[in-house]
Parts: sequence; structure tokens; C-alpha cells
Amino acid sequence: VSRNVTLHWQPGSLRSGLLEITSLAVEDIEIISPPSSEPRSLPQTLELPIGVSLHKLDIGALRVLHEKEGKPDSAATQLIASFFSDGSHHRVPDLRVRLDFGALTASGEIEGTKPFGLSARMELEGLAVPSAPQAQQSRLSGVVVGSLAPLEIRASGEGGGLTGEARAQLRPYDPLKVAR
Repeated sequence: VSRNVTLHWQPGSLRSGLLEITSLAVEDIEIISPPSSEPRSLPQTLELPIGVSLHKLDIGALRVLHEKEGKPDSAATQLIASFFSDGSHHRVPDLRVRLDFGALTASGEIEGTKPFGLSARMELEGLAVPSAPQAQQSRLSGVVVGSLAPLEIRASGEGGGLTGEARAQLRPYDPLKVAR
């Protein structure tokens, strides 16, 4: 369900195989995603039938729920992003969003064909931890490289007088999700 949607686009660009959206603003989006016991499988393709240029996406509030009128499983506000694709290579050069636990800035790209090579960078600042007010000055940074199977993740963080680093290899479509 979406509310108060405003779209500005260039319909003439479709003649050259490009969906060009100057701006898309949505005040509120609610996604109902019921849980499933079915195992997830690697998609066959992530290709799009035409290129897409979305210069500015602005979402005021986004909520994902398991059931209608349920408690949100995840929520975000002030989502600002751009997205560009030639149909087979997809890029998000800038994404900024406010989450319950801090402000996330990210960028990334992914190939639309197997093995779905990808790379992404992200930074989370101003952690909101009620029992640790000093967390507001905390910062977590991460880099994801590889493909959808497997993902290599490198993360580092600092704040509250602590620093740390982590590395992981995830296999989101395997029965055992963490490889190391």
C-alpha cells in the first residue's frame, strides 16, 4: 500500500529503451510479506527488460509487516536514493535512510546474470541504543563483495571507547547461511 505518490518522468525516453524517472516521491509505503516455510532459491536472473534511470527516489516512511495491521518487522524513514541500470548491470550510487537504530548511507552494484557479481559499501552512524547513550557517536562501516552465493563481508566499528573488526562469508541461499 502506498500513499501520496508523485512521479515525474520522461515518457519519450521509452522509444530508446530507457525508463527515465526524474523523481518518484512516496509519503508512505506498507509492504505485507507473509512468512514462508519454502526454502529460498537463487534467482534465475535479475535482468530488466529495459534500462532504468531513477534520478531521485524519496520515501517518507517504509514498513514491512508479516500481516496486515501487524507490528512492523522493519521500518525506515527519510529514504533517499537513486538507481541506474542498463538492464543487466544495476547501480545504486547513493542511498540514505533513517532506521530505528541509526542513519545508513550505502552504495552498490550488482550484475543481473549469474553468478550475480556484486559490491556494496555502507556506513551506519548515530546508533540508537537506549542503554548506551554514548553509542550516538558510534560508527559501523561495511563492505560486501562477491556474488549472491557467497557474499564476503568485512565490517569495522568504533564508538564508546571500543573498536572492532569482523569478516564473514554468507551463503544466503544455502541451508547453512554462514560459511565462516
